Amino acid sequence: MAAAAERGAELPAEPPRGVRPPLAPEEVAKRLESTRRELSNRRKILLRNLPAESSSQEIHDLFKDYEIKYCYVDRTKRTAFITLLNGEQAQNAIGKYHQYSLWGKEISVQLQPTDALLCITNLPTSFTLEECEELVRAYGNVERCFLVYNEVTGHSKGYGFVEYMKKDSAAKARLELLGKQLEESTLFAQWMDVNQLTPNLIHSKCLCVEKFQKDCADSKELIQAFSLKYKPVFCQRSSLC
Repeated sequence: MAAAAERGAELPAEPPRGVRPPLAPEEVAKRLESTRRELSNRRKILLRNLPAESSSQEIHDLFKDYEIKYCYVDRTKRTAFITLLNGEQAQNAIGKYHQYSLWGKEISVQLQPTDALLCITNLPTSFTLEECEELVRAYGNVERCFLVYNEVTGHSKGYGFVEYMKKDSAAKARLELLGKQLEESTLFAQWMDVNQLTPNLIHSKCLCVEKFQKDCADSKELIQAFSLKYKPVFCQRSSLC
């Protein structure tokens, strides 16, 4: 690089602060695929209405074609909690064994509900997935973690999701991350309903515009100003501006 500079060759200029360089199409595709994979990676299933005599070994035998990471049978409630290798195996098992007749009992198989899912917002857009994982792992064992990326540029949208193994870990993370200063950003953490975690719903439809002219506070004016290409459904000037 030094030799090139001596020869007068042009070196790549550093992008202006806040401006991220374009990504290769392969990297954009890789990031989007990573999010899609983790979005559907619910690998914990719940079995209900098991025969009273069901044992852990019998459940392992039933699911012998799958890679079981964890299995707990509650004979009192006639339920079993199973963690499989990945979300693909979980969906396959649900399709195969839901309403399956097991020793004369029709069992129910579904995804386990979760109360340990958080949405972390206002992350620095330069934050990498590895940095995000390092941030959230400080509070407990993580089931899955992913950022949301712009589908065109592949750059982070500044928010992501983390699901912990235990609700206590999620509660601790929420308490610690809420208001945490990270570079020039103040983080926000909130509980997330797993049913809202779908490809259509994870992308925010809101824009926050900073340094807007102070004399434009009327909502109709704002809608008109932003209607050049698409008409906004809603506009409001924040009292913090």
